[in-house]
Amino acid sequence: MLNQIELPKGFRLLHLPETGSTNDDCLAKAQQGEPEGLVIVADAQSKGRGRQGRAWFSQPGNSLTFTVLLRSSALEQTCSARFTALGGLALVTCLKQDFGVPAQLKWPNDVLINSRKTCGILAETSWRGSQLEAVVLGMGVNILSGAVPAQGNLNYPATSIQTETGLSLDRWNLLYHLLARLSELRQYLPKAEFIDQWNQNLAFKGQLAFVRDDDGEKRQYRIHSVQEDGGLLVSAADGSQRKVVHSGEFCPPSFS
Repeated sequence: MLNQIELPKGFRLLHLPETGSTNDDCLAKAQQGEPEGLVIVADAQSKGRGRQGRAWFSQPGNSLTFTVLLRSSALEQTCSARFTALGGLALVTCLKQDFGVPAQLKWPNDVLINSRKTCGILAETSWRGSQLEAVVLGMGVNILSGAVPAQGNLNYPATSIQTETGLSLDRWNLLYHLLARLSELRQYLPKAEFIDQWNQNLAFKGQLAFVRDDDGEKRQYRIHSVQEDGGLLVSAADGSQRKVVHSGEFCPPSFS
């Protein structure tokens, strides 16, 4: 059946019923010289991980868990931190334009539907000295309601596409459209238009939200925009003391 799965031009599929981590698998392939465009999809991962070393839960049959191997150009290497947002924007655009699902991108790397997380993204890199050899972009999308683990195990409220919309999307169809959108958006990666797209889809823009700041303290900020370097421009609740946050994390709404 899987030999009939079609991917957009430039991508090729490696499907694994189970693995430790598709990111680890893709990094190993990259170090062996695998060309760009490999997409590793796993039904289940035993060592899936998210941002800051957190575990990523994948439920067979309920989610889309994959990693795509990208070889960056010289120009893309000047903005390699944008690859995580590339994955998020690709999914947001895909959900909106291909499936009619309203979605937003929570800085720096989560896709939200109705302010709840439906996708986590982790980009990792392979270097040879000071030369960036490859980027592996891992994504875990909660498609069906069974993909969401117990909320007590999560750092941010989670949901699935099905829970929020009633849609039971086919994961291979979703993957095809997502990769197609990724290819379209990638041409803008080093350009100002990419940041414009990011800001057009930025969650909580103009709103007050609690953010765990660079120093680990929880503070309330008004969210303004993503800057060229990927930092988040915020201000104090009264509009004063603007600053750019480069390392932070939104707190769950229940914390506020």
